[in-house]
Amino acid sequence: MFIMKQITTAQFNGVTYNIVVMDEASIATVPGIDMTVCSLYNHAYATHASFVDEREVRERHWHFKPGDVVLDVGAAFGSYAITAALQGAVVYAFEPNLFCRSILEENIAVNPEFPIQVVSLGLHEKSGWFDPDANIFSNDQVNPGCLRVVSLDE
Repeated sequence: MFIMKQITTAQFNGVTYNIVVMDEASIATVPGIDMTVCSLYNHAYATHASFVDEREVRERHWHFKPGDVVLDVGAAFGSYAITAALQGAVVYAFEPNLFCRSILEENIAVNPEFPIQVVSLGLHEKSGWFDPDANIFSNDQVNPGCLRVVSLDE
């Protein structure tokens, strides 16, 4: 059981890096948390599970050379962004969701040696607002759950 917020370690190809893990009480304080999506327990579990659950995929297929530029679109909590930066890539982590981005920024803060630039936007075929629950694009923010998106061309 996790006690509040802790820093623990994960590994990628034998290299250790830090991640932030949270219990239900601490996850409830993260900006942007949406309790209509799932329970506090599920939110807390998800913040660190992606680092473990997708480890084999990253180790098999997620390889970069120093200086490569990586766009992590929908970076969530940073499991791919951090492991790309760990290999020397320059990473731009696009994450429009405030809750995910808040945890992503905490994970980057406990790994200050990695060059990751967080972009608080999503990518879409055109610029505007996207409602992921309704799968609707709009030129205006029609509800608070809409995410700001831009096209890669902008």
